[in-house]
Amino acid sequence: MQINITNNEASAHVIPGLITSLGAGANQDIEVTRTQYDALVTWIAASALSIAIAKPTYQNVLYVNKAYAGDYDPAGTEEAPYLTIGAALTAIGAAAAGAGVWNSHLIYVMSNGTPYLENLTIPNGRKIVICAIGAVLIGDGATPTGEGDITFAVTAAGSFASGNPELILTSIADTYAGMASHVSTMGIIVGRDIIITSDTQNMALDICNTRVVGKIDTTGIGTGILYTTLKHAYIGGDFAELATTAKIMNADHCNLHGDVFVNSYGRFDCVDFDGNITIITGTAPAIMPIGFYGCNIAATLTAPGEVLVDEVTRYLFWKNGGTLAGGAFFTTMSRLKDNVVDAVVTAADIGGGGTATTLVVQLNTMDGRPISSVREVMIYANDTQYIEDANANVTFSLATAGAIVASGAGWCLARTSATGAFACTLTNAVDETVWFNAKTAPYGVAVLAEACVVRGCLPDDATWA
Repeated sequence: MQINITNNEASAHVIPGLITSLGAGANQDIEVTRTQYDALVTWIAASALSIAIAKPTYQNVLYVNKAYAGDYDPAGTEEAPYLTIGAALTAIGAAAAGAGVWNSHLIYVMSNGTPYLENLTIPNGRKIVICAIGAVLIGDGATPTGEGDITFAVTAAGSFASGNPELILTSIADTYAGMASHVSTMGIIVGRDIIITSDTQNMALDICNTRVVGKIDTTGIGTGILYTTLKHAYIGGDFAELATTAKIMNADHCNLHGDVFVNSYGRFDCVDFDGNITIITGTAPAIMPIGFYGCNIAATLTAPGEVLVDEVTRYLFWKNGGTLAGGAFFTTMSRLKDNVVDAVVTAADIGGGGTATTLVVQLNTMDGRPISSVREVMIYANDTQYIEDANANVTFSLATAGAIVASGAGWCLARTSATGAFACTLTNAVDETVWFNAKTAPYGVAVLAEACVVRGCLPDDATWA
């Protein structure tokens, strides 16, 4: 532990085993072991010298071990740790504001096989890391009805930290051996909820290698922004992020068991969502520029517009029976985007001896949304539904959406608009029914970047009478 030795004598003195010469009236900070400290106290008493020992009133790195039963009063040092996490937080809250690093604090919490039965209140305005050495349970995680809440209340008036106040929960551990029902290789188990409130002050919450049995409640956030990062975390309840300025910045290899409400631009990697996801925004569309990658979503995803996903997330979403709501639709940033399409054909009947009618073709993504690029497809006129037997009586002309690259009797190489739309005039002098379908251009395209594969087509027929 660290102590301060002051020489109140009129001459310099040797401090045996520690300081070769401590000048008259001088003092010096020094790290000592318990044995050295005991020997120093004994020497001062025997020498009758006016030499004083003082422990520092505060330090940035604090230690907590509820099993400590040593000879010294708990002081937050490695040799004399606090018995509760709350005592360490109280010491931090009582410390005067300093510059930069003096507002950043690290609390090491030792595992000893039994829970820390306490609720924690994080002092305002600080950057605090709570790091478990071994696996630590905060509160009664077996039945989360008692202790175990962590309250992180931030106000602008009391925030003197360099940068935004921040709470980091992490660990040098894997499993809390005594609470198997709440274990998923997590070092810290928060027995109940994390409750966050603020006014206009921004803040950050980082949860790593930690299991929260309850929810993360941010409904008390004011206009300040909460930046949340989750890494190897399990949240048992809702992420009740209803405040318009709260957001998840990143979630990596996590399980979010409850409903998630996010107003965010964030990246979700390998995250299991067991509950519903609601993306909140004041304007549409709610574009997530980084999005969901390798995520398992099993319920309802609600958003007012476009949501970015990869192919794995898209596949698992539909496989799990997921549903989109609120105007949400998927955009996939992958090699398959707009390269594998579905086609929907609409052909109008024409009567009264007329010869000209209209054809409309729409290319969609595999989840039914219009593509967002120009593509080329072959369109055929057929005498029989589902069979390619070109009808030479039909000609294609006068494109009103997209363009005709080339055409002939009963066929057309069509270029769509930037939204996958093509429309043109069909002409036929024979009274008959003709089927129209779109397919992959089998003999090449005019522009290679506009090539695509038509996965399936919903054909339609036009009758001339």
